[in-house]
Amino acid sequence: MSEYYHMFQPARVGKLVLKNRLAASNSVLYFLQGEEKYPSQALITHVANKAKNGAAIVEVRGIAPRVGPGRVAPAEGPFLHIAEFDLYDPKAQNYLSQLADAIHMYNSRICMNLACRIYPGYDVSAGLPPRPGLTEPSLELSREQLYEIADEFAFQAKILQSLGFDMVAMHMAYRHQYTGRMLSPLLNHRADEFGGSLENRARFPFLCCQKIKEVCGKDFPIQVQISAEEDLDDPMAKYDTLGTSMTHGEDAVGFSLEDAVAFARMASQGCVDILQLRGGLVDPSHPTGFTPEETPFLRYAELVKKSLPANTKMLIEAVGGFQYPDTVEKALADGKCDLVAMARTWISNSAYGKCLQEDRADDIVPCIRCNKCHIAALNDGWHSSCSVNPLMGIEHRYKQAIEPPVRKKRVAVIGGGPAGMKAAITLCDRGHEVTLYEKSDALGGLIRHADFVDFKWPLRRYKEYLAAQVGKRDIQVRLNTEAVPAEIAAEGYDTVVTALGADHIVPPLPGLKDSGYITAEKVFGREAELGRRVVVIGGGEIGVETGLYLARCGHIVHILEMKAELAADAAPLHYRDMFKAEWENTDHLTWTTQARVTEIRDGKVRFACPDGKEGEVAFDTLVLAVGTAANAEEAMGFYGAAREFHMIGNCVVPGGLNVVNRNTYFTCTRI
Repeated sequence: MSEYYHMFQPARVGKLVLKNRLAASNSVLYFLQGEEKYPSQALITHVANKAKNGAAIVEVRGIAPRVGPGRVAPAEGPFLHIAEFDLYDPKAQNYLSQLADAIHMYNSRICMNLACRIYPGYDVSAGLPPRPGLTEPSLELSREQLYEIADEFAFQAKILQSLGFDMVAMHMAYRHQYTGRMLSPLLNHRADEFGGSLENRARFPFLCCQKIKEVCGKDFPIQVQISAEEDLDDPMAKYDTLGTSMTHGEDAVGFSLEDAVAFARMASQGCVDILQLRGGLVDPSHPTGFTPEETPFLRYAELVKKSLPANTKMLIEAVGGFQYPDTVEKALADGKCDLVAMARTWISNSAYGKCLQEDRADDIVPCIRCNKCHIAALNDGWHSSCSVNPLMGIEHRYKQAIEPPVRKKRVAVIGGGPAGMKAAITLCDRGHEVTLYEKSDALGGLIRHADFVDFKWPLRRYKEYLAAQVGKRDIQVRLNTEAVPAEIAAEGYDTVVTALGADHIVPPLPGLKDSGYITAEKVFGREAELGRRVVVIGGGEIGVETGLYLARCGHIVHILEMKAELAADAAPLHYRDMFKAEWENTDHLTWTTQARVTEIRDGKVRFACPDGKEGEVAFDTLVLAVGTAANAEEAMGFYGAAREFHMIGNCVVPGGLNVVNRNTYFTCTRI
């Protein structure tokens, strides 16, 4: 009997049989599509791999909504590559059918999110703040328009059913779409049968579900995704899903947990088959290292499930932060939910289900919760990637870049950071004899700082995973050994791979040499030695993380950043705003942006701003975090130490783990 008995237990949704209790929630990498109005081969492969990897239900989004009575909405805004399928075009329908077939190959079920028809300038109530791109407060959707929207949902569902889709979903979380906005008493001020009590506010979503059942049959499953509550205490609650500024009075009352329970009881009466419970706001619903709990929204599923009659057929699906198998199994075994949906888990792992079924849970790659699978950074190109899975985003074509090994080689890997460990693992798996050299007393390189920082626990787990993977293989590890080219050459290796990383840049600032500065990576573990007042020069992601950590340790920290905003290099979607909330709500942490350091003298950093103003801030300890430079010269010094030579990671390509891992993996698969 598997230790994950409940995870792999079959389930029923309506008349459909699910092969297990795992779902892939509706996440699709942004840049798997170009301008196609149908699923590209890249997207089909990516989605199908979730089914192949073990997901019983694969949830997909991408149907382009209609605007008003006619045309399909065009993609707008900076993220033009978001999937937007023209469901009404027969040519697109052909590819959507292929998408469904690809999921069915692995005995999984496919669920498509429906798209709500849009009426520009209209909202669930009159007088709501204008949405992006509009200047006037909203008009109220008429009763006729609401019925048109419900009919449109049913029409979409019928097309999808005919194309082989097994179920459909209505995304109503985060005040999303008219259906979700109807539920919110903050937005729904209607005086007709669709406003007022919860029963009335839920009337429109249930009308949409009933219309779908009428045209698709009562046994065609419908999933509904809702926020279990509107958390008005969250600093981000002043914005709705699309970033519209919202104002709430002190006595404002949002959709509550009591409302969620009552909604679930009404939904279970036959029009909803799966109820997925999310957080109240979109960003926090993608938990990061700043989130105190591993699975913060499981409590919602547990509360709702316990409130339903024992004979309820509607399944309760938990989502948000799930990855670790023991956590998933316990949630199901304890009866807190019927299904567990995951997004980043299927992205960070190419073999999640296989690892579990083969009792290799320790081989599951920890997601570091960086959310770079949305967009790595605004300056990091228009491509999809994962920090810990080098295959993500190129699943449809990566095999052409991998060459089978010709013969077994003796390989020296120089450097025990993330690139060096990944290289050693990959090379060993390809059958080579690998020796890993690390000059310090432990593996980890620059990510060893995660051992000290509470909010870097996902990165710490990833570091520990890499070290454990090295340890379980026949890899010779030489710690406290600084590799020297001549000595490496004398060992007679066939191949040398250098993974020497990068060092922090030390800019030529007047007075810096005499300031007693330290670079950011040397802060960790030496907190007690630092002075009370700390100035951090450099307010990128690393600088802000360092400053935030020191402030939490009791230091008085001021960050100086040349750009107009802090942490501009952080992942912009579902991460940076949560990061920002952390630094804005941390005591003893201040900052100045657009500040160019001009001089360091007498324990003070002087700086100038673009408006001509100058300032200074005193310090006891000065920390540099102005970026890194590749250790390319040192790495190139090993050229000639073996017949074959390669440079990997940050000593040759600057970037985060997503760049390092992809470069490392594909370099090593050619050795």
